[in-house]
Amino acid sequence: MKKYNLANIVLFILFFVGLIITLLIVYQNITLPFAHSFVIGFIIYLIAYVTYLIMAAMKNIGKLHKDEVRKRIVKFIILFVLLGTINYLLNFIFQPAKNDHYGFLFTALGCSLGLTFFDLALLRKKRI
Repeated sequence: MKKYNLANIVLFILFFVGLIITLLIVYQNITLPFAHSFVIGFIIYLIAYVTYLIMAAMKNIGKLHKDEVRKRIVKFIILFVLLGTINYLLNFIFQPAKNDHYGFLFTALGCSLGLTFFDLALLRKKRI
């Protein structure tokens, strides 16, 4: 059974609440004295949270069996090529004037990394 780490749940709830408050501050143009400080604090928290998730995923990759690592790498490559191709074709069809750079690869890279290794950062499951 997959179990979520309590720290991950608390950190995600803090992220979600902070995101909602930050979006309200930015889109409602709130100019209270603490609003600017809150947004800067949330950005710092966001950087720390992403760093924590990356470290947790890297720690859990070391616990995986070679076969599972190989499967995940193959899944990552397939998703990266598939998402990159779809993104390139959609940009080519709908925005041909903006299709002269490689920005579509960053979206494919982020999505494929997230879909492949997402559970390693959040789950607390012993892997053999």
